[in-house]
Amino acid sequence: MHRTICPAECVGDEIEYFLDSGHASTVSYTHVRPFSFSHLCVSASFEKVTGFIGHNITLPCLYNAQTYGVLRVCWGQDWVPMSKCSNTILSSKGEAVLFRQSPKYQLLGRVMEGDVSMTIVNAQRTDAGVYGCRVEIPGLLNDIKINIRLTMEEGWTHLDLCNIGKMSAIIFLPVILILAVLISKFKFTVRLSVISI
Repeated sequence: MHRTICPAECVGDEIEYFLDSGHASTVSYTHVRPFSFSHLCVSASFEKVTGFIGHNITLPCLYNAQTYGVLRVCWGQDWVPMSKCSNTILSSKGEAVLFRQSPKYQLLGRVMEGDVSMTIVNAQRTDAGVYGCRVEIPGLLNDIKINIRLTMEEGWTHLDLCNIGKMSAIIFLPVILILAVLISKFKFTVRLSVISI
């Protein structure tokens, strides 16, 4: 999935997209200006992502690798500050991971093409919160900064699917037995009527 980072035309829009797990997620684009002097300004985009407990959740972060080349990226567990990342959980340059707090944090996108979205593997309720992605673009205050608020909801789990299977068996087994009895009774009645003719 390729999207631009909060272009002017999508500010205020909500875009729904489907995750690999088949669940829908909504991204709201807003534009935040946390620091501004006359002609000097730093901007960041803010997104909301809803994840499902027990599923992989991908937090989007993209840049134009054709224009900028391979850049250093950091992900933190807090709002993106003026420099670096807060509470860094993952940093990389291209496909080389420089730091990873836990194996649950992965870059599974096309990193060399600028897709540095971070996937949280087997996300849990405790993974909810604010995450920040910083793409370090050379020059004064050129960095791309994306803040994402992740909320977690109950999702389908293997246990839920097993319970559905058990409930189906409990409900449909008696129905199948009743149908089998009715069919055999019908066949017996048809045989008796044929014999009596």
